[in-house]
Amino acid sequence: MQKKLDQFEFRAIESLVNSALYAHSKKDAEPYISRLENILPFNIDSYAKLVFRELLSYTKNASGRVSDKPMKTSLAKQHLHKFQIFGVDSNIYSTDT
Repeated sequence: MQKKLDQFEFRAIESLVNSALYAHSKKDAEPYISRLENILPFNIDSYAKLVFRELLSYTKNASGRVSDKPMKTSLAKQHLHKFQIFGVDSNIYSTDT
């Protein structure tokens, strides 16, 4: 069954993305990128998965010291917001009880 992530799960992803984006180097960003790659939510709908993969790609591209950092960071954050719209249930905060 396909579901949407809750706000708690999204905040964990958001934290990893921000940590990767603001890491001082690509090497410093690797642990955050790796965790993002390993937590790809498999039970969300296919479009939300696509947006998550795009988010991951933009995050990798913008992490560490890169040229045109503000533009690349902005693109990654736009995809984070897009993922929140399509992959996160705004009505619930946690599915765990």
